[in-house]
Amino acid sequence: MYLSEYLKRGNNNLDLARIVLALMVIVGHSAALHPRDGWIDPVSLFFPFTYSGALAVKGFFLVSGILVANSAMDKKDIYSFLSSRFLRIFPGLLFVVVITAFIIGPLFSTLSINEYLRTIEPFKYVAETITMRVNYFLPGVFTGNADGGSVNGSLWTIPYEVSMYCVMIGLFYLSGFNKKIITSASLLIIFSPVFMSNPPMGSTISAEIYPLQSCFFTGVLFAIYKDKLKVNLMLPFIFALLYMSIKNEIMMYISFYISFASFVVVISGFSFIKKIKIKKDISYGVYLWGFPVQQSISYMFNDISTLSHIMLSIAVTIPIAYFSFVFIESPAINLSKKIIKHKSESQAHP
Repeated sequence: MYLSEYLKRGNNNLDLARIVLALMVIVGHSAALHPRDGWIDPVSLFFPFTYSGALAVKGFFLVSGILVANSAMDKKDIYSFLSSRFLRIFPGLLFVVVITAFIIGPLFSTLSINEYLRTIEPFKYVAETITMRVNYFLPGVFTGNADGGSVNGSLWTIPYEVSMYCVMIGLFYLSGFNKKIITSASLLIIFSPVFMSNPPMGSTISAEIYPLQSCFFTGVLFAIYKDKLKVNLMLPFIFALLYMSIKNEIMMYISFYISFASFVVVISGFSFIKKIKIKKDISYGVYLWGFPVQQSISYMFNDISTLSHIMLSIAVTIPIAYFSFVFIESPAINLSKKIIKHKSESQAHP
């Protein structure tokens, strides 16, 4: 099956794949947020250079590159693209940020509720995070936990994802959707980590943008050549061979991440996977809420095992993510569709 056919409704189960990836992030974070009983991340056991959460995020970015690029090519309208992306990302993000600042924060802070709400920090946290200057700390919140007070460490990827959207859509429109130009620029972005010796912006976490940008723009290339790209196990196998043969360490790891992400894409098209019906795409909500839920559970149940912490975190996060999708994300998605439809009708009947 070619990717163009694979991307048609009913021919894949990427909704399930993204939920599994989001749950992997919870598993991956537990080793740091609730280290007990000598727990070792299952992915790190076999691949010491990464862990479940980091691997899952790379999968997210490649899948996102495919879907977002495919959407942009179908719409070929910057207004429709930007409005749909904005209303997909920011309502859910605003929801988790506000609840974290004004409900979770006061409940788990070492300050009294009155002291907490009199500080400027909760408002600063919301304003900075929602404008892509992610703030990780609230006064006195989770400071006694193993991870030293970070309220939502997962949010660091959101600004990077938004920046990828901006670069991609700028590339598409400035090139006039020219495949050769898009391909050349995407390949330059994918291989640019080879020429970078220091993390961008001078921070350790920023070094993670290397594989993220490579995975995302690999997904973009997949979408660009969707009529020629076959979705089968040969795809991840090729990148696995690159992983085992490339000498450059950075590109070796990136090849591994792309191989994994491609494997996720391929198996999402298997018949038995497609039969598992997912009615609500709660993956974004699971990703957004997993970290603060894990920190809250670690605070309340400090003595439980890491495995128990993982299972309890998943059990609590899923219904919250469901609520977020039904009452926050889904209405925003529907609003986006109405805006795009109204614009199309206005253009058809000026």
